[in-house]
Amino acid sequence: MMLSEFVEIEQQLMTRDQVLAQVRRIQSSPCRLAQVKMIEPKVTLLSPEIATIVYRASQAVTCGSNSFTLLANVSSVWVRRDGRWQLEIHAEYVDSAKAG
Repeated sequence: MMLSEFVEIEQQLMTRDQVLAQVRRIQSSPCRLAQVKMIEPKVTLLSPEIATIVYRASQAVTCGSNSFTLLANVSSVWVRRDGRWQLEIHAEYVDSAKAG
């Protein structure tokens, strides 16, 4: 779903390859991430081929016996190419982490 020129914006800019490498590291760690819950997603069509999605995200994380919930503000830009919606830019700001 990510375009080859995909960019993620967090504390640093990351390319698609860097994001996928980070995902592999997390998957091989003892930590487990629950599915992200999208809170109040808002989709805006900028054109028939470009859309933005803005939402608040909640995700439970468990590392051994420790667990916490990450809360983040998220926005992304999607582009329709070859009849498919593909992710081009993803920006995420972790708002807080609450211990569980």
